[in-house]
Amino acid sequence: MIIEKDLNNKFMQFMNIHWLRPEAGFFKIYDYSILQNLFPLPQPSIDLCCGDGITSYIWAGGEFDTSFDMYQSVNEADIYEKDLDTFDCFDYYEKEAVKPSIIKKPDWHFDCGLDLKETLVDKAKLLNFYDRTVVHDLSDPMPFKNEFMSAFSTTIWGNGDENQCQFRIKEVNKILKKGGKFVFRVHETKFKEMMFLKYYEKFGFNWAKRLDRYMYVNNPPESMDINWWIQCLEENGFRIINNYNYVPRLIIWFYLTGFRPMFTSFMKMYRFLIRREMELQCS
Repeated sequence: MIIEKDLNNKFMQFMNIHWLRPEAGFFKIYDYSILQNLFPLPQPSIDLCCGDGITSYIWAGGEFDTSFDMYQSVNEADIYEKDLDTFDCFDYYEKEAVKPSIIKKPDWHFDCGLDLKETLVDKAKLLNFYDRTVVHDLSDPMPFKNEFMSAFSTTIWGNGDENQCQFRIKEVNKILKKGGKFVFRVHETKFKEMMFLKYYEKFGFNWAKRLDRYMYVNNPPESMDINWWIQCLEENGFRIINNYNYVPRLIIWFYLTGFRPMFTSFMKMYRFLIRREMELQCS
């Protein structure tokens, strides 16, 4: 059941946090419309690929003041000219620039947050949302065993490689206690069919590659069908309790395009205005 007031509040939080990339906020609120029925997760819990922790913080009921957003510490490099994904611009940490302005603490928390990028983990630490944080590459065995009652992730699968997906499912099973739960999101075959990138792969249309902005050229999504996932999970000790197919085509198209093609220009403008504001304050 979606509680309208809570959903509206989460929507406003994500729109403020992602004001330069509102399509990302739309995607996350669709995630929450399903995940709210599964939260809070059994403790102890781990947030795999936690990133800067902001998304999970809001999902858990935390709220930020409108003065805070996720663009306070971002690499200004022209990433698109370097064939990098937009997410790479967030792999940057300037301690003095990140100042979370919290107006409400979360209703629950994760015991552990794990991510590949140290810069993102450093940002996550500022939220005091995780009891501990770990920098770790999920291509390697995880440094836990039978430790958690729940594991959560929306992006864990290693660029769509089947062998990596199987390896990571085994690793999640290893770190969970008996009866533990694994809650995750995965792209399946239908998602890839909705991507604009298919027009580049099939016909060589450069406009489709430019719209993709290297998001999936360099980081292809997993594209195995639901039957593959069911078999792989069952072979590795999991029993599927619930499975939801919930993100509509329009939201996916909006997410894959939206303001992404203009993001570099928007970031340059934003940083220029911030510097200009500081100069005016100094004068």
